[in-house]
Amino acid sequence: MGKIYITRHGETFLNTRDCFQGAADDPSTYLTERGKQQAGLLAKRMEDIPLDLILSSPLKRAIDTAEIIRRERDIPLLIENGLLERRLGVWEGRTHSSVREELGMSKEDWKKGVKTVPEGGESEEELLIRAQRDFQRIADTYIDKDILLVTHCVILQPIFDYIKKEPVEPMVFAPQASLSLCEYDGKDFTLLYEADTSHIK
Repeated sequence: MGKIYITRHGETFLNTRDCFQGAADDPSTYLTERGKQQAGLLAKRMEDIPLDLILSSPLKRAIDTAEIIRRERDIPLLIENGLLERRLGVWEGRTHSSVREELGMSKEDWKKGVKTVPEGGESEEELLIRAQRDFQRIADTYIDKDILLVTHCVILQPIFDYIKKEPVEPMVFAPQASLSLCEYDGKDFTLLYEADTSHIK
């Protein structure tokens, strides 16, 4: 039975501007110095944890986080398209407040969940199906390995709720460079801890 460690990439420039990133992959979505430091702190926490390989989203902010965590380990770092963040189409690069204003929503209503699908984007249902299907595929593929998944904020919601067998809760976000751990026995997932940031605090 292998262990599945899961993290979100470190802070990016758009994170500091309260903007949507989605699947955008340009310099505004790259790690800030603080984001690199967060990844470094996570690397230090994990330095004595055995890993067989690291799987990263194809976006640079995730790959850079994965590279920092891998450091001198002689293990593969594989690109996994199934860990890609939710595609947000025309919202990518825009501030959360500007989108709320356009939709005529208060911040309180926004926190309850947004069903609107941005033009060129991925719906919540599409994300849920993709995230949970690909997470299960990854778990089955590497069932006897200890692995680290480096991914993104929004896609982690359906993944965590799949592990816990709970309905997906809107607007519950894992902090940057937080660490989660679950075990998989080929049938059931056991979540040992979720979105822990003790290494950063």
